[in-house]
Amino acid sequence: MQKKVYLSLGSNLGDKSKNLELAYRQLRSDVGTIVKISKIIETEPWGYESDELFFNVVIEMNTTLSLVHLFKKIKEIEQRLGRSEKISSAYEDRIIDIDIIDYNSERWIDDDLIVPHAKMHLRLFVLIPLFELNANWQHPALNLSINEMKAKLL
Repeated sequence: MQKKVYLSLGSNLGDKSKNLELAYRQLRSDVGTIVKISKIIETEPWGYESDELFFNVVIEMNTTLSLVHLFKKIKEIEQRLGRSEKISSAYEDRIIDIDIIDYNSERWIDDDLIVPHAKMHLRLFVLIPLFELNANWQHPALNLSINEMKAKLL
């Protein structure tokens, strides 16, 4: 059965546009059908200092993968595209970062994964492109609209 998924992608190292394009190809190959891709927005790093700006997008996909299998595939894609293992819990520059923002409006919490993404409501670089794709999206855990979440940050 098809599930609607929203993923946030970011890159701030190397050829950022190319990194995103390569991620789209891998996601099409390994995950499912890309329905929509937001415009790229350029943003400051969030949660740490760096001179490297991010290119961020949100994509809407349809997939038949379970949430756990989707998470595993995303981690494999990040590694294939050159993302190195984190050496600390701190945020750092990266070739590619792919986060699951929403999986079919379902809620999931375990040690490795929280869906909807635990910090998405604090990140304009997620909310702005997500609004572009689905202005009516509602956070299934917080019961807030995108506009309500954005208003808290602006």
